[in-house]
Amino acid sequence: MRPSISFACLCLLLAGCAESPTGVPAAPVARTWIGTFANGTVPGDIVIDLVQSGDEVSGEVVFGQAPTEHLPVQGTLEGDSLQLATPATGFSFILRGRLRADASLEGHMAFSLTGLDADLSCRPLPRLRVSTELSVDVPYAVKAMVFDGGELWLSTATSDYVRMSVAGTIRDTVIVYYRPNTRWTSGALTSDGSRLWGFLPGTAISPSGSYDYSDLVSFNAAGRSPDSLRLWHRTGGLAYDGNDFWSLRADSPRLYRLQPSGVVVDSLQLGIPDAVHLEFDGQHFWTLGWYLKRLYQCNAAGETVAVGDLPGQHTGSFDGGLAVAGANLWYAESHAGYSTIHRLTAR
Repeated sequence: MRPSISFACLCLLLAGCAESPTGVPAAPVARTWIGTFANGTVPGDIVIDLVQSGDEVSGEVVFGQAPTEHLPVQGTLEGDSLQLATPATGFSFILRGRLRADASLEGHMAFSLTGLDADLSCRPLPRLRVSTELSVDVPYAVKAMVFDGGELWLSTATSDYVRMSVAGTIRDTVIVYYRPNTRWTSGALTSDGSRLWGFLPGTAISPSGSYDYSDLVSFNAAGRSPDSLRLWHRTGGLAYDGNDFWSLRADSPRLYRLQPSGVVVDSLQLGIPDAVHLEFDGQHFWTLGWYLKRLYQCNAAGETVAVGDLPGQHTGSFDGGLAVAGANLWYAESHAGYSTIHRLTAR
């Protein structure tokens, strides 16, 4: 779980970015920066997402890792000087920065609640144009999703898998037993082309402490297969690149590549503090922000290269899943008891 400071989402974010870091846009534009901060010798990741209207800016900031902080901010961007603060609360967050000619941001931030006092360095993210082609309401709270090459599998909070066509038609319900008399659905899914893979979380206790792990298990419509791989971290997203599996660690923005044997052979740092769910389209990784509801595109090296808006940002919903099917992305916007499944294009 990622603790946060909740708040009502702010005004509608409009796509686009200013051509000059020092220019004042004639109409509201969205700007996003991603980078790192250093609190002494302790580093962390940060995303700053703002709407600029004249000299005024407002939006959200997500930073840190385990725990991750999520704060509303407002302030000014006058010339190349950015100043942000939280609205009046019992604590304060202050960020002061300077935009360089390439629109990168250098500055300092302080957060009274945790005693954070840190320098930061961020780069701007290009904005994706995200279009919704289709939206389908389903009577389930969806918590993960995957495309198996023919249809979508929805993992629901009611311990059932639901299969849906790419036209948005519900086909059937599949029940999978993790063990006899124990129905099971996974909070992360991927497909290796022949079988689906999910996970069951666990905690190992030893004299030196406790350790979270994830047992990856494969299954299909006929049920679970005996294959199982153990990861010594809690996963927040799974993907398959055609040869190896990738796991998004739930308590930090790090990807682990593991062979089908379960051996971890590589890792990448995403730099997105609240990343959740994971997909790979053959060239790029895709992930979602849990607190800051955005779609992120990352290259094969793990570098975040673009950001886009998601439907349903201001509805109180949560990110229920992400899937790639051909040229489309599918996004599950989940509520208590129902979800809206969106078919998206992102360019």
